[in-house]
Amino acid sequence: MNGKIYVVGESSQYEVYIASRDERFSLRDYFFVKDEKEYLGEISESFTINRFFPRPDLGSEKDERIISHLKILGFEVQEEDINIGKLKMLDEPPYPIKIGSEVRRAKFDEIKNILKIREEGLILGGIKNSERFFDELPENLKNLYFFTENGKDHTQKEIPFIFGINEMSEYPHIGIFGGSGSGKSFLIRVLIEEIAKQNYPTVVFDPHFEMDFSLCDKNLPGFSKKIENNIKVFNIGENIGIDFSELSFGEVENLFRSIGEIEIPQEDVIYSAYNLMGKEKSLSKFREILNDMSEKSDSEGEKSIISRSSARAVLRKLNHLIRLNIFGKSDREIIKWIEDKNIGVSWGNLETIKVFVSFLLSKLVEKRRAYKDGMKRGENASYFPPFFVIIDEAHNFAPKDSPYFIPSQRILKTISQEGRKYGIFLILSTQRPSLLDDTILAQLSTKFIFRTVRETDLRTISNETDLSSNDIDRLPYLKTGDAFISSAIYQRSIPIRIKKSYSTPPHTKNPFEELKEGVDIKKNAILEYLKDEGVIEDINLNKIVIDFEKIGIKFADENELVNLLDDLTKSGEVLKEDNGIYYIWKLKDVH
Repeated sequence: MNGKIYVVGESSQYEVYIASRDERFSLRDYFFVKDEKEYLGEISESFTINRFFPRPDLGSEKDERIISHLKILGFEVQEEDINIGKLKMLDEPPYPIKIGSEVRRAKFDEIKNILKIREEGLILGGIKNSERFFDELPENLKNLYFFTENGKDHTQKEIPFIFGINEMSEYPHIGIFGGSGSGKSFLIRVLIEEIAKQNYPTVVFDPHFEMDFSLCDKNLPGFSKKIENNIKVFNIGENIGIDFSELSFGEVENLFRSIGEIEIPQEDVIYSAYNLMGKEKSLSKFREILNDMSEKSDSEGEKSIISRSSARAVLRKLNHLIRLNIFGKSDREIIKWIEDKNIGVSWGNLETIKVFVSFLLSKLVEKRRAYKDGMKRGENASYFPPFFVIIDEAHNFAPKDSPYFIPSQRILKTISQEGRKYGIFLILSTQRPSLLDDTILAQLSTKFIFRTVRETDLRTISNETDLSSNDIDRLPYLKTGDAFISSAIYQRSIPIRIKKSYSTPPHTKNPFEELKEGVDIKKNAILEYLKDEGVIEDINLNKIVIDFEKIGIKFADENELVNLLDDLTKSGEVLKEDNGIYYIWKLKDVH
């Protein structure tokens, strides 16, 4: 009887309860039920019963059936702990499973196809609760990554989760959902690193200035120099931007629409100013024409269809665009970088990127579309590769039910609906999936769901994924870096843990540690000063503060210096003396 597992209680073609004295059941573990043949099932719920049974969440009739069958099978319900698992059948039998049927644990080779375990793809982490299969893994699926737990690094100890990126040709687009600090950004980082290893062209829009890959741990398993060499950061307004001289009238008009509604008189102003530039178009000339229009006298304005107030409104919007720092060096460098199968990361604040996304993506999509459509027509079209588009804070670029026209929303919606046939794939991350455009949300075939607490977002996730009600209830309590993947590729939800990235984010320092480091730097500077000068006298504090500023140590005022001197006195590193006129501080070993 020891170690054996049996079907107990109620059973159907879809789910059964299984029980064991010694075997414990983990969520998402796999078992075969032996009836006339073996049927595979997955644990969807597990619990332990004992003399405190019945459980309050089970009906008494069902309780009695389980207890009755346990007694028949030789279990001592009043004397021992009994492990119960609810098994969701993956292989659907033609009739309900027989009560009392024996159950055995599945082996790795028997479930690898169910989990679509593959050797090639993006190594993103491990499958949760799969530790018992680790020893059965082939060597090429072991030691693929590290993961971080409780602040310490650990080697792989479970089945690896290797995302089958090739299947995106059939099931395109990825969504990454989760609250702040849940692990979304780390998944984006890992995805970018793995995509770089595969030489897939990608454009990334990063409003947080986080996606820098210059600091890498090259000792981690699977590191590739492609992560260092194939990813390049472009700052909007510095080494990339919008070259005004290259813009068509429609593109100029869309630029203005990206920051707000344009009234018909303002459209007339933009059209007239654009045409007045002639062949030699430039930002300075366009601005000069608008300035002239806005300064016309009332009598001149009456003779023209151009309203002076409308011209001034357009000029104000142009000045706003200029302040966003989007104009400057053209986008040719980043387009060529992506064309050469690299990853281009665009840095900029949120407002700047919202304007730039539409402009750059429209060009990239048109290049890929021109190539694919040209090939279909038998033309010798200029090659442009398929590519990924990665955007963080995506709900800001394609919001749900926005009352305003947003150029970035239009191009993202186009990619979501037509991207598959052109080989253009979206990876959209957001804290607020409930605020993302419905059309785009519906086109995300794969969704990674991290810790989420907002009720509206939980409802959206429940409607848009195959997560069970138990999984939804667990979402507010997931550890950072843990997630569920719900995907048409896998046709089930899978709990995963994201691996440690090769690169280090630039903003990982704890701000409170940073403040402490600043205090320590100042204290060390004070000790060095005392070592060189001998003493600090409170009658000379103003001069001493100025002396410190000259060497780059800035105090808010004299009081901050005194407080730090008193801290050093309390720690025993400095002596404080009162000579009856003023205080003196000196090193403890100075006499």
